[in-house]
Amino acid sequence: MFSRVGESLSPSATLMSDVTHGSGIGPIAFLMYVDDLARLLDSCSIVVKLFADDVKVYLPITSAIDVTKL
Repeated sequence: MFSRVGESLSPSATLMSDVTHGSGIGPIAFLMYVDDLARLLDSCSIVVKLFADDVKVYLPITSAIDVTKL
């Protein structure tokens, strides 16, 4: 999986987990996963907005950082 911002493209990353699409339990499993993600990011003082299956992360960038160490 890649992420693109403007003309910049991230390195490839392998996804280690997923929520099964089309299953009866899928939506509940997704909500549990997203809730854990939101709590983890909140504990790091990172603002997160959730709506349906979207997650927006707000983090001020004050200097150049090595994102691999986050």
